[in-house]
Amino acid sequence: MDVLDSDDERLVDNRGREQVRDNVQFVPYNDCKKDKNLLKNEVLMELPDQIEQYCEYKNIKVDD
Repeated sequence: MDVLDSDDERLVDNRGREQVRDNVQFVPYNDCKKDKNLLKNEVLMELPDQIEQYCEYKNIKVDD
């Protein structure tokens, strides 16, 4: 599963094309299963950056 979470390096398909952005985020459930707030925070922590990357890729202007 960690291979698909490309925080450290971009994935490349069998044609040599590099992915445009990180498109999945895995949260180690076993580290968070006893603390629902920790799980929630870990999941939600990545959203702002992912939305920003998506908007840049699609040329969507977002006001600061």
